[in-house]
Amino acid sequence: MILIGAMAEILGEYTEAVSKVLEQLMMTNALPFPRRMRVWMLRCLPFTTVLPPLPTPPHALRIVTRTR
Repeated sequence: MILIGAMAEILGEYTEAVSKVLEQLMMTNALPFPRRMRVWMLRCLPFTTVLPPLPTPPHALRIVTRTR
């Protein structure tokens, strides 16, 4: 049981280290992924900082409703 606890702790630390490295790589645009994909991957990583919501792309349709 002690071995399982130690292994879980080691895997947790490893996961945290890998996520920090990936976060740094993606924030510096070192990886050739589109911005949307980088943000999605960063949001899926455990132990990462909270990212602000994505801004609306400039080509998005703007729908204006009129009230009578």
